Amino acid sequence: PGAIRMSEANAARAGVSDFTDFKCNAISELVPPEGPKGLVIANPPYGDRIGEKHNLTPLYRALGQTLKSRFSGWRVGVITSGNELAHATGLPFLATTAPVAHGGLRVTLWQTEPLP
Repeated sequence: PGAIRMSEANAARAGVSDFTDFKCNAISELVPPEGPKGLVIANPPYGDRIGEKHNLTPLYRALGQTLKSRFSGWRVGVITSGNELAHATGLPFLATTAPVAHGGLRVTLWQTEPLP
């Protein structure tokens, strides 16, 4: 909830509040909003701070399955610190750029073209 409020405030400062929607949902509850297809950005746990990255594989797999089955035509971006977690989604990612510093960690934005 604190991260959601901060993201909403950042969007307001950037003048994009009318084009953004921030939510914290269970993956099973994700559904596309009404209107044109767009971009889903997910920032799931990385496992670096809580440890046990391998325990997150089912979460990333469920995220990928949900996005592939419900978000046809949408582009996806997933922020994570590990290649193995990104690949666990099964999403057709484009080539990535170099990792960037984020909260003391190195993270990468993995992106797709519109999903089939």
